[in-house]
Amino acid sequence: MNDGAYVIEIDGDAAGLALAERGGFRFAAAANPYWKIDGRRFRDLRQAERAARAVSRDATDN
Repeated sequence: MNDGAYVIEIDGDAAGLALAERGGFRFAAAANPYWKIDGRRFRDLRQAERAARAVSRDATDN
């Protein structure tokens, strides 16, 4: 099992924390627009970061 919390940053801004849980990580959003993935579970840190980048991109495109 992983231990700890990891900051996910997108373009120098804190998007949220990836909180280690059994079998992966749970995302805890730090700011809007990342509330869209708040509470979502991810297999690994890379998957959590990709999801946060996608949310950031969508917010920028709109």
